[in-house]
Amino acid sequence: MHGYEQVLVEISLHAGFGHGKDPCRLHKNTFYYIVTQAYDEPIEYIVSMNWQPHVTVAAVIEREHKFLLVQERVDEHTVFNQPAGHWEQGETLIEAVRRETLEETGWEFYPDALVGVYCWKHPHKDETYLRFTLCGQCSEERISDELDAGILQACWCSADSILSLPEHKLRSTMVTHSLQDYLDGKRYGLDLIRTIHQHW
Repeated sequence: MHGYEQVLVEISLHAGFGHGKDPCRLHKNTFYYIVTQAYDEPIEYIVSMNWQPHVTVAAVIEREHKFLLVQERVDEHTVFNQPAGHWEQGETLIEAVRRETLEETGWEFYPDALVGVYCWKHPHKDETYLRFTLCGQCSEERISDELDAGILQACWCSADSILSLPEHKLRSTMVTHSLQDYLDGKRYGLDLIRTIHQHW
């Protein structure tokens, strides 16, 4: 099930339709009519309300002119990426990037600046990513040998070797864009990332 079909199935359940039936087997116009009548809104508006980007974090870590990368298996391909992953519920973005770096490399990460915020659309999937890339230092030694599932190894690579990688060897082109921004001196204070609390 892909794209609009998954969204429509979810909407149909909220609309009280689909008990024992598969909405995707209906003619689109018939299903659109049922859902729009239930919600009294255009179908484009209903689907757009359910669109969500993947919010992720990543770390640019330099040591002795080399950068910490992970080599991982994704969709049956071996690719390189900065330590990165999804922002999880209950975390700050700082906590998320520290956790992901530790889980994927075994090194502790101490972020000190924001390099950039990147919006990237997957070229082959209906997925959009919003990525917060931070830079900083890491612990002198690895504190864990356990790496996340799918991570083949953590390695230190020169900037030239990373920037020369073909696109199909990268998890995404955000890897090279954020590295180039770091090399160009782009740094923003972590106070740009604020966690706001409200108590009713």
